[in-house]
Amino acid sequence: MQQLNSQTTETIAQIVHFLPRMMEACHSLSERLVVPMDEQAWNALADVVEGLNDLYQTSKTIYPELEQIREIRLASALRTASSKIERYFQAFNISIDEDEFIEASDIVRYEWVPMLVELYNQLTGQETTISNDEESEPELIQISPKLFEKNMMYLKFNFPHVYSQMIQVQRDAVNYRFESAKNGLLNLAVCSEGRLSYLSSRYNPVQEAQAWVRGIAPTVQDKPFILLFGFGLGYHITSFFETFPEHNLFIYEPDEQIFLSALWAVDYQETFGKLNIRDIFVGRDKNNRNKLIYRFLKYMSGEPHVLSLPVYDKLKGPEKLEFFTDAKVAIMNYNNSIGTFKYFGMQWVKNSFMNLPQILQTPSIAGWKNRCQGITAVVAGAGPSLQHDIETLKKLKNHALVIAAGSTIQSLLHYGIKPHLIISIDGGEANYNVFKDLDTSDIPFVFTPTIEYHIVENRDSNLAHFFLSNDNTIRGLFGFTEDDPIFDPVQSVTGVAIQLAIYLGCSEVVLTGQDLSYPTDDLYSPGAKHLTVEQISAAMDDKESLRVENVRGGYNRTTSGMRATLSGIEDVLASFQEVKFVNTSQLGAKIQHTKWEPLKAVLSRVHHIHVEKDYILHAQKELSGYCLERAESILRKIQHLPSELMKSKDDLLWISRNVRKLELLSRTNQRKCFELIVEIDKKWNSFVHSNIFDMIFLVVFRNEFLVFEREIADLSKEKDMIKRSKLIFDSMSPFVKNMLDSIPAFHQLLEESARRLGTHSQLQ
Repeated sequence: MQQLNSQTTETIAQIVHFLPRMMEACHSLSERLVVPMDEQAWNALADVVEGLNDLYQTSKTIYPELEQIREIRLASALRTASSKIERYFQAFNISIDEDEFIEASDIVRYEWVPMLVELYNQLTGQETTISNDEESEPELIQISPKLFEKNMMYLKFNFPHVYSQMIQVQRDAVNYRFESAKNGLLNLAVCSEGRLSYLSSRYNPVQEAQAWVRGIAPTVQDKPFILLFGFGLGYHITSFFETFPEHNLFIYEPDEQIFLSALWAVDYQETFGKLNIRDIFVGRDKNNRNKLIYRFLKYMSGEPHVLSLPVYDKLKGPEKLEFFTDAKVAIMNYNNSIGTFKYFGMQWVKNSFMNLPQILQTPSIAGWKNRCQGITAVVAGAGPSLQHDIETLKKLKNHALVIAAGSTIQSLLHYGIKPHLIISIDGGEANYNVFKDLDTSDIPFVFTPTIEYHIVENRDSNLAHFFLSNDNTIRGLFGFTEDDPIFDPVQSVTGVAIQLAIYLGCSEVVLTGQDLSYPTDDLYSPGAKHLTVEQISAAMDDKESLRVENVRGGYNRTTSGMRATLSGIEDVLASFQEVKFVNTSQLGAKIQHTKWEPLKAVLSRVHHIHVEKDYILHAQKELSGYCLERAESILRKIQHLPSELMKSKDDLLWISRNVRKLELLSRTNQRKCFELIVEIDKKWNSFVHSNIFDMIFLVVFRNEFLVFEREIADLSKEKDMIKRSKLIFDSMSPFVKNMLDSIPAFHQLLEESARRLGTHSQLQ
């Protein structure tokens, strides 16, 4: 046998030195592949690919030389390695190209690494082994009808809404079939559009799930509330709680068949019974999905976080994108609503009570329902693009119904356009500044009771009102009926104006001046004067680096608040698929569910239709006020409110006194402490289910109530009476005190409202 030359000997030594580092790099890459790929992960992949290619090229170069000198063992090792690299590399590339990252991770972990270990052992004569991440052999799982029945009972008692849904679903065993992973655990093969995907690793589902958790751990460790997209077969959820047992999961599974399959394979009671799974929703129904997101936002504390199981990036890509977008918008809306209720809660209640005389003395718009069938409505906004279409809008007024959305009236009057009607909903001082110096008495004015009360208090003609579905104060007094005009609340008056146009019967709604972004350095079109220089400057400074696609294919600057406004309007449009929506803004954001069209083209289409300039003004005469019976019922409810308020005060004082007793009783007489907790709970439930709570307290203290509900949610799980008593005291005492401190202001408001109604004497 000939001796190796020095160059070959050095090359083999370099390979031996290289292999352990390559094994470590492959192991790290296999972990990265089961979490969303970032730039570092792609760089790591490139490094591994380059390293394997170097090994492949080097092996192919030197093993012929080794065969010539009859170094059969070394030559065979390198020949086998190069052959495996070539074979595994092809499979790996296919997996990456098809975004099958779990499959790619399996190839790296279970094919490349063993191949590298084998080569290292053969080159060195050592017996290096691969460490096993699992502590014990996996317990094999079999599908079972009995397990399915057991799981359905678990759902019935813990998630009844899911039980009611799943009991109606038939399993599709053709496109969703069980297979065994190489370690014996169950996997689910999903056939979609002729392609097969696996929910978990085909080698070791548990190990893949654990790798996923390790990958996301730095991101989620400080975020105790997680909104999770995808249920899978439960491996990932179990592994998640092994690492984060105190975290809370809200789970959305878009595919009923995947969830149904899991019911046959996973013991829910055993696996999830003691875990913090707060809620589960299944299927593609958007209302159910939004309910889950709302519950998540309602109960979360700290910063929210949204996650997805790895395979769902490929398997449910469009659904995931929609879900993440909806969740992001919902979080923005929720944060905005927190701020809105903080600053306007009391103002809304005050406006509703102070506006009662005008509401009772003016008609609702119920008589206008479907009054404008066959007519196109134009909802005008005050975005900078309005000035580019103003001349066309002047002509269009003779052929379409022009609705001024809120402060847009300033710009329209500036240009000499008198709309057919104005709609206004905002309850703040800025809205009062819009109208205080304008003479709009000859223009029909449609408002909601929460509008800033100074705007309508001295106006005695051409008024009509409608209601918002979240107006607890007016609902409590009026008792909404199916004939009342009730619209959904939207962050922008534009969204409500669109609902008004549809209520009037318009089958086409055209949006003009609705930029819903910041295409220029101007906030509004010329004529808008309701904001101070400081407010405009602050709004301009608040524009973030966010971008939104515009109608020209480019991008406009925007803010999170403006994006939430755009999303809210798009949700309104999505609810009325039978209506045609046209966006005519020349500069603004692209609006989903609309068709873009120049305003001149709209004018050309409706030019044959004639709409009188006083069309709505004449229709105003057709409206009628409330019948005497309903008006008297409302007045009687108002008369009873002061006594209801005093009862609430007594209840809150009782709760305050007795909550303070809990800490001592929890240490001296736990039986009596428990009995007192039961009595406090009864008194509290009586208070929060009262009419006065819904009408006033819940509106003014909405944010505090959400925090209280979140803090008290786990009370029943706390078995330690001392800790339980402290939790009740810490959560309830400050909240109760704040409500008690506000009762004098509430009582004063009721007295002023009664005075305005001329019934002050009846309230004594």
